[in-house]
Amino acid sequence: SGLVATTFMGETGSYGGRLEGVNYSLYTQYDQKFGDFNISTGARYEIFDLDTIRIAKPVFRGGLNYEVIDGLNLRTSYGQGFRFPSIAEMFMQGEIGPINLYNNPNLQAESGWTSELGLKKSFTFSKWKGYIDLVGFLMEYNNMMEFTFGSWGPSTDPMFGLGFRSVNVGKTRISGLEFTFNGEGSINENWGIGLLSGFNVSNP
Repeated sequence: SGLVATTFMGETGSYGGRLEGVNYSLYTQYDQKFGDFNISTGARYEIFDLDTIRIAKPVFRGGLNYEVIDGLNLRTSYGQGFRFPSIAEMFMQGEIGPINLYNNPNLQAESGWTSELGLKKSFTFSKWKGYIDLVGFLMEYNNMMEFTFGSWGPSTDPMFGLGFRSVNVGKTRISGLEFTFNGEGSINENWGIGLLSGFNVSNP
């Protein structure tokens, strides 16, 4: 368990002065082993205070790992997330090289959750060892934030008002599968070889 406090400050002419804020986070986590089961659970309470904006939200997480047989593990997890817009996303505006950046002071905080179900098999063979991992995942976001290219400014601006702006794209769901193979071993006393490969397919 613990407490984290982070202060931040920004100054931009497009806002007209200095912005100061603080982020507090209270958290706790509990891990326990019951035979072949490993259980982990936790919670965090986030508080963001920036200028006149104050948002607080609790998030929770949990996970379970079960050793089916020696070297073969089945796991599942669920975790919530919460992200407050940055000063740059909400208040910074101007030219960044050839690109225009436009602010969005009405940007809403992003929240969501992610879950997964996976199977992992470790192996050893002579001087070689590694693992194979297969996992299915599902993520869902509310008010997902994304930098989007469009016409956000007047036609008198450079590039006729075209540029990037962080916007809430709404409710978003991403599902998919991921496969990973990781192995390493020695060829002789002086040489070894390692391989990390993976494949991911998602449906955003």
